[in-house]
Amino acid sequence: MVLRTVGANKYLYVGMRRGGKNYYSFDITSKTSPSLKFRIEGGMGDFAKLGQTWSKPTVTKIRLGSTEKTVLIFGGGYDEDQDSKDPT
Repeated sequence: MVLRTVGANKYLYVGMRRGGKNYYSFDITSKTSPSLKFRIEGGMGDFAKLGQTWSKPTVTKIRLGSTEKTVLIFGGGYDEDQDSKDPT
């Protein structure tokens, strides 16, 4: 889990680890009323090849031309099919 504070707002970023292929972002500014900010669904669309989400996500900013964007960077995930592969 990664906690990030932006001004008065608090956001929590979390992956499913062995439980799945998704990453989630929650706005936890209000402890009694947290809300889902976004979900990255592994196995679908642009993230069709995302494996189990074991890596700690990194929240940072990048510049695209003259625009600065906040991004979430994480590893490609673990492929559970590799558990039974013969290394020879």
